[in-house]
Amino acid sequence: MPKSKPLDIRNQIDMFPATRGRGRPRKADALSNAERQHRYRQRMKERQAKATVSTEDDLVFLLGSMWRDILSAQSLAKSVEARYGVQAELEALQEVLGRASHRIS
Repeated sequence: MPKSKPLDIRNQIDMFPATRGRGRPRKADALSNAERQHRYRQRMKERQAKATVSTEDDLVFLLGSMWRDILSAQSLAKSVEARYGVQAELEALQEVLGRASHRIS
């Protein structure tokens, strides 16, 4: 009986090439979910810091613009009420404006 050669594992690997898994392949520099969430929170924190009022002049400007909006909404509500006789909507709008003015003070 002839001697059989020992199996060489390297030859077997070459016979069966590795197949790619299903789905889209991952990028080498892909972020984990935790890293993505951390970056998102950092962006939100920076955005919040930019949105805060930094000086009294900014606060005065902000309050002035809010009061202009409130006054224009009140005049619009009065004109709507005068034209259409819609008292319930006017009262609801005045309640909303009242709550907004309490937040400012």
